[in-house]
Amino acid sequence: MNSVRSGPSHPWSLAMTMLLVVNDHVLKVWWPSALTGKLSDLAFLVVAPVVLAALLSYARVPELAAKRLGIGVIGLFFIGLQVWPALGDTVAGWLGGRHTPDLTDLAALPALALVPLAWRPTPRIPVALPFAALACVATSWDWCPDTRYPLDGETLDPNEPLMLRWGRDTPPGDHPALPPSVHLFDADGVEVPLLFADGVKVCPVGGLEPSATYTFVISEIEPPGSNTTWISFGDVGISHFTTLPTSTLEPIRNARDCREAQVLGELRQCWEDEGVGDTADTADTSL
Repeated sequence: MNSVRSGPSHPWSLAMTMLLVVNDHVLKVWWPSALTGKLSDLAFLVVAPVVLAALLSYARVPELAAKRLGIGVIGLFFIGLQVWPALGDTVAGWLGGRHTPDLTDLAALPALALVPLAWRPTPRIPVALPFAALACVATSWDWCPDTRYPLDGETLDPNEPLMLRWGRDTPPGDHPALPPSVHLFDADGVEVPLLFADGVKVCPVGGLEPSATYTFVISEIEPPGSNTTWISFGDVGISHFTTLPTSTLEPIRNARDCREAQVLGELRQCWEDEGVGDTADTADTSL
């Protein structure tokens, strides 16, 4: 019996796969914390080498080499994610969301020593490998408090976009709930025309007045209990911000400008890699 190919079916591997799924899609959503972030790292470092080794074995790589490559490649990949931001951005671009490097995640690396526990003879379950592989790359989204940009009392460039965070699903920029639920008013109470991009970016058309005060209002997008998907953008409520006397950015005039616009300030982070990070979870790609 090939223990590498049956690795995803071993009870130890199945237990860690279930931990990865439940943690990313239940615990992170309802009880976000540093603990749930580290649990994802631990489970990923056990499941991913088992998955990679099994795939290599099916590609006719010798069993011992598949085991060594499974642990070595995933270990180096995980280290790279934490020390090389460009790698995380590339992976998140493929899988969706965003990964935020965190050197403290390297504390989970000893979990690699637990991988061989899954390489003991066990009956093979056909769906175990695809299920474990999906668990390693499935994206989970979370809503985050204090993540709108700018926050109350902050100052930004007159031509910067504003930012929202979302909850369970990623709506498109033309989601019909956005215009009636997100508003921007100047000091005289006049509403500023807005563009929306990527479901999270809010762009004042033509930019804002310099040295001015604005009110940013976010309402509940869809109330819990409705028959449609519940989407929550950042903190529901009202915040006030001011603009700088001069701008270093070009005004945002159309949807393309809005999609390409970047904020200059620091966006608040969600727990670990969730949400939209600096552009996450974010989203979290379970890496």
